[in-house]
Amino acid sequence: MTGPEQPNHEPSRLSTQPAGKDGAVWTDSEAANTLRYQPGVRGGHVESLFLKGNSPDGKRALWIKQTLLAPKQPGQPAVAELWAVAFRRDSKDPSRCPVANKRTFPIAEASFGSAPFFFRLPGAEFTQGHARGEIGGDGNGKQLSWDLAFDCPSDAFRPFPNERMYKGPFPRTKTLTPVANTRLSGFFEVEGERWDVTGYAAAQGHNWGKGHSQAYAWVHGNAFTPQRGSADVSQVWLEALSGRVRVGPVRTPWLSCAAICIDDTVYRFDGTAAMLSRRIKVDDRSYQLELAQGDARLKARFWADPNQVAGLRYDDPDGQTLSCLNSKLAWAEVAMTARGRTWTLKSDQVALELGTRKDDHGIAILV
Repeated sequence: MTGPEQPNHEPSRLSTQPAGKDGAVWTDSEAANTLRYQPGVRGGHVESLFLKGNSPDGKRALWIKQTLLAPKQPGQPAVAELWAVAFRRDSKDPSRCPVANKRTFPIAEASFGSAPFFFRLPGAEFTQGHARGEIGGDGNGKQLSWDLAFDCPSDAFRPFPNERMYKGPFPRTKTLTPVANTRLSGFFEVEGERWDVTGYAAAQGHNWGKGHSQAYAWVHGNAFTPQRGSADVSQVWLEALSGRVRVGPVRTPWLSCAAICIDDTVYRFDGTAAMLSRRIKVDDRSYQLELAQGDARLKARFWADPNQVAGLRYDDPDGQTLSCLNSKLAWAEVAMTARGRTWTLKSDQVALELGTRKDDHGIAILV
């Protein structure tokens, strides 16, 4: 299947649609979910599959993740992790916004495979277009459970512009978006309160590598409202990523890439000028960027209410840690110009994650 039009980007040269079991066609989206972890991997490895969803009224959001972590130090056991966070604006009880939990398992209790893709943990499973699980309760932290279904396109979205960035050592964190824009059905339960998630705007991602970036900002949104004077648009999704990595004793400037899909046309910002843009600002609450590629210009600002941020502690294979300041109810203002048209968009329900090595960010670490 041909993917959406990408007028400011060369066609992808990455291979697609490998053969699955019994000769069945394995879609590019499903191939993008294939776990890169190998038992006995050297040098450490961390890998995650995640799913996020937002209610149509912008008041609730969910995020779930399954992770594999193999320490860099030989002889240290690998583990698997199950994460879940519920966000809500419609609660007057501070203890219920957000609600988070995490559970860790020995790697022997995890199983995974490809064609068909699956990643199973005790009480949880992630497959193509479906996630179910439960965590907590009985004195083991906040109770959350879910059974979520979502449609998957044939084609995945690849933020990085060429295959070398996925197969080579740089960047050390790889990221794919197997499902950039879909809708949920099913339920998500938060301490006994069941949410009907039918119609929630959703996306599903996959990342892996030798460790997390030294610092990063990531955003994904697919529930935007055009503002007065904007060019017409019926459907938009946007994804952007900026990261800083350490090369020896030196930490690089922000390196960035982004894409915005407007009614099945994807405008990419992943060329050299965009990736090295100095118009990037990141702090513990917000992320701003200005990128250009060809005749397209993207200017955006994303920020989060501290009351809607879940502080999460991420472990690196080398034993270091990173704080992920995670919100799925962040705000966005976006201005996009291309082909002589300008779109002005806003949202109150984007996914915003800010990764920092600092401890003075002021956000409580929930798990």
